[in-house]
This record gives sequence, structure tokens and C-alpha cells, in this order.
Amino acid sequence: MTTLEVVRWSETMDLAAFRHKIGGPALLIPQLHEDTSTPSQSGEAPITSVTKQVMVDSSTDVTIDLDGHVLPVVRTASNPFSDKIAIGRTRNCDVRIDHPSISRLHALLQRASDGGWSVVDAGSSNGTRLNGQQVEKGRPQRVNFGDIIAFGSVATQFVSPDTLFAALRNLRPLQR
Repeated sequence: MTTLEVVRWSETMDLAAFRHKIGGPALLIPQLHEDTSTPSQSGEAPITSVTKQVMVDSSTDVTIDLDGHVLPVVRTASNPFSDKIAIGRTRNCDVRIDHPSISRLHALLQRASDGGWSVVDAGSSNGTRLNGQQVEKGRPQRVNFGDIIAFGSVATQFVSPDTLFAALRNLRPLQR
């Protein structure tokens, strides 16, 4: 769903209705543009850049690209896993990111028994990074709300529905 669509929800719904509509945590993803002017030093996929429509809520440290997307982290009916959310490029993934640096099945977000979350690289071609650190294939890494998870060259921010709602209500232009 587009960020602007979710902004409208935050303006017309109360928190409970917003939580229900989003369905769980979300990944904030910018509008993607390949930056071919900056070759990768390490052979990784090129860095993606964002549009100039970036807003920030300083009270939550959430940065939102108004031209981007909000991807709910929720299981689809066809997901065979009870505690995992599949992230990748194919249509059968729960969270679909259509970008050339994303593998068909790139990573999994796992719900822990204590209610927390972990990210696991599923053997992707371009890797997964959590707050800049490489996630090893098959080794779960704990994820907290506000963390930056990069799938290939696509950086996302993992946010709770409550934090997203507050951030959207408090948006201000990012000072560059």
C-alpha cells in the first residue's frame, strides 16, 4: 500500500482502527530509484536512493518517504509457516518487494515465543543487513522496532503500528 494511503488512514481513523487496518508491524520502504552513479565498493548491489518527499517525526525517529510504501508484516493465507513471514520478490511471499536486488525468497521474519521478532537471511544472492551488519544465512538476528533492515540494496525500517500511527500524525519535512 502507498504511504499516502496510510497517511490518510492515520488522519481519519483512531489508533484501534489503524492497528486493525495495518494488521501488525510494517516495513517502511522508500520509492526506489537505482543510483548508477555510485558503484558499490564491495561488489554488493547498487545503493538505491529515495525521492525528495521525505518526512520525519523526531519524537519516534521514523522517516517516511511520502512516495514510498508501507508493507504490513502479516502472513498470507497461503503461507505454510505458523511463525514466519516470507519476504522476497515473488508473488507468493507474504511481503513482496519487487526490486532486482531482492531474491525470490530473500529472508524470513520470525515471531519469537516472547512476542519479539527476528530476521533470517534465506540464502539470498545480495544478502540481508540489520542496522548495517550482515545477517548470516540461516542464523536469526533479533529485530527491534525502529531497526533498519536492508534486503539486497533496499533499506527498510521495521515499525510497530502504534509508532507508525504516531509518526504519521506528527510528520514534519526532513531538514537536509
